[in-house]
Amino acid sequence: MTGCAPEYLSTKFVKCVEISNRTTCNSQQLNIPLFKTASGQRTFYYRIVTLWNELDSSLKLSKNVFTFKKILKSKLMQEFLHE
Repeated sequence: MTGCAPEYLSTKFVKCVEISNRTTCNSQQLNIPLFKTASGQRTFYYRIVTLWNELDSSLKLSKNVFTFKKILKSKLMQEFLHE
């Protein structure tokens, strides 16, 4: 989303904004591919897009990898301690 990922990965993913011209609350999400079979839904591409869309906006809009890791670690620790 912010250009921190390697180009060979970032070119594979399609944002929802690129498919529809409307700006919505889902504009920061990636387009989930339609796989009708269970084997298609077990692919790396499908799983990573689904996981990315479940992340908080603060994580998606992190300016660099260090900030992303720091925010992710603190959120995971909060969830772990509150359960």
